[in-house]
Amino acid sequence: MNMIDRDKEFVQRIEKALFTRLEINMNEEQGRAYFQPELEDKINPTLTISKDEIRSNTGREKLRKPVIDEYELYFKQHEFIDVQRTGNDALILRTKPVYINKNSFSSMADIERANSQDIIRQQQEEDDD
Repeated sequence: MNMIDRDKEFVQRIEKALFTRLEINMNEEQGRAYFQPELEDKINPTLTISKDEIRSNTGREKLRKPVIDEYELYFKQHEFIDVQRTGNDALILRTKPVYINKNSFSSMADIERANSQDIIRQQQEEDDD
């Protein structure tokens, strides 16, 4: 089974909405420094799409499991969106965090060395102020 045009349009709206929210969140957090670690993710949005929402946004009268399976499969193949199924009637979509090479380490020695260097650099910057 393939998605019909209305499904494809709805999927595109979902993608656009998630990435627009991601950009808004990134802009709001730019330049902020917190005094303590923040455990919650303030950047990557989460969206729950129910079968009722799929039905109302695509004009379907009935929505069977294979249609939700198609949505789930589509988002599982997406490079920047993570999908989680909740039962048979909803999908939870999240944009995936973007990792940068600066924060990728191949060994404990690498991360410990980088930590030591950055701590020294930060202390020197504080002393210069």
